[in-house]
Amino acid sequence: MESSGSGLSPERSLPHAPEDSEEQTASCDVDEAINRIGMGRTQYELLFLVGVFLAADAAEVSYLSFVMLQLKISFDMSSEFTSLIAGMVFAGQIIGSPAWGMLADKFGRRRCFLQCSGLLLTFALLTAYCRNAWVLLVVRSVVGFGVGGLCVPYTVATEILPEGARDTGLMAVMFFQTVGNLYITFIAWLVLEAYGWQMFTLLAAIPSFVGLLAAFLVLPESPKWLASVERQEEAAKVVNNISAKNGSYHRFTKITTEVDVQALQGMSDVLRNQSLRPSFLMMSAIWFSFGAAFYGILFMEPNVLSDHHGGGTDYVGIAVTNLAQAFGLLLGILSVPRLGCKLLQTIAYAVGGACMLLLSLKSLERSAVMVSLLAVAMAAVSAASCATWTHSAQLFPTTVRATSLATLSAISRIGGFAAPFIISTKMPLQLTAVIVGILCLMAALFAAGLRNPSE
Repeated sequence: MESSGSGLSPERSLPHAPEDSEEQTASCDVDEAINRIGMGRTQYELLFLVGVFLAADAAEVSYLSFVMLQLKISFDMSSEFTSLIAGMVFAGQIIGSPAWGMLADKFGRRRCFLQCSGLLLTFALLTAYCRNAWVLLVVRSVVGFGVGGLCVPYTVATEILPEGARDTGLMAVMFFQTVGNLYITFIAWLVLEAYGWQMFTLLAAIPSFVGLLAAFLVLPESPKWLASVERQEEAAKVVNNISAKNGSYHRFTKITTEVDVQALQGMSDVLRNQSLRPSFLMMSAIWFSFGAAFYGILFMEPNVLSDHHGGGTDYVGIAVTNLAQAFGLLLGILSVPRLGCKLLQTIAYAVGGACMLLLSLKSLERSAVMVSLLAVAMAAVSAASCATWTHSAQLFPTTVRATSLATLSAISRIGGFAAPFIISTKMPLQLTAVIVGILCLMAALFAAGLRNPSE
C-alpha cells in the first residue's frame, strides 16, 4: 500500500484572506494550530462523514435481526447456522478493526478509510445476490471486515476537532446510530414483507454508499498523523486548507507534534507502557461488556416485541426503543460537560444494568412496562457507550491511537459476536436479561476506575 496523500489538495480553490491580513506562523504544534483555527466547515463535514458511517454500521448490523427468519426459510438453515451468520458479521469486525487501525497508523487515515468503505459497499450489495447459505456466510463476514474500519474516520475527527468542541462533537455524532437503526426499521416495514429480503438488502446499503461518497469528497488526511511521521510541511498544507475552508486567517509553515509519543508504534508498546496498560485493560473490559450488552438489547427487540399487539413484529415498539437511543444520547451530551466521560459511563451503565435485571422478572413478560424498561436500558447504554468511544479516543497518543481504538472496537465486537447466541430462541428471555444486566454492571464498575484523558 502506498503512503497516503494529504487528502486536501493545496491547489483546490478555497477562500483566502487578503495577503496582508493572514497571520503567518513559522512552526506550531498541531493541537495549538487546530485550537487557533477553531470549529468550522471542515469539522462539521467530518462529523457528518463519521455519522453516516455510524448509520451504515447500525444498518448493516441491525439488518440481520430483521431477515434471519426469511433467510432461514429461503436457504433451509438450522437455527444454529442462522445465528452463525449473524455472528460472522462480528467475526469480520474482530479481524477488520485492528487490521484497519494498524494500516491507518502506518499508511495514513484517508486512504485506508476509502478502501474499507469501498469494500463494505461492494459486499453489502453482493449480499442480495447470494444463492446459498455458505456464500452468504462469507459475504457477510467481509461486510463485517469493512465495518471494522469505523475507527478510522472517528480517529481523524478526534485529531481535527478543537479541544473545546471535542467531547460534545464526538458524542453528538453518535445520533447517527439512531438514524441508521430508524432507517433500517422503516425500510423493513416498507419493503421486507412486500418485496422480499433482496430488495431490503439493496436499500440497507444506501448509508454505505453515502458514506463512501462523502469520504471521497470531504475526508482530509489527519495533520496530526502527518506530523507524527515527520511530514510537517504536508501537515501544514492540510491545516492551512482547513483554516482557509473555515474562513480563518491563520497560516502555518510547519506543523509539529509531541516527540515523546513517537516511540510507541503498536499494541505491544501500549501493553508494555506502565501508564497506558491499566487504562487499556480496563477499557477492554468495558468495550467487551457494552458490545455484548448493546447488541444483546438490539437483537432482543424483535423477539421481545414480536406479537406484542398480536400478529407480526411490532415495528412501532422497535422505533420507540430506537428513539430512546437518541434521547439517551441527548442526555449524555447535556451531562458530559458537568459529569465528564468517566462519571457519565459509571452512572449510565449502572442504570442500564438495573433496567435489564428488572426486565428479567417473569411478571413483566409481554407488558407495556417491559417495553419501557427496554427503552430506558437502550437509552442508558447508548449514552454510556458514546462516552466510552469519546473517552477512549483521547486516552492514547497519535501513533497508536487508531490501532488502540480499533483493537478496543474489535473487543466490543467479540461481545457482539456472542450476542446472537445469548439472544437465542432456545434461551429464556429472563436469563438473557440477567446476562445483559450483569454485563452492564461490570462496565459501570470498570468505568469507575478509569483515569481522565487529561491526567
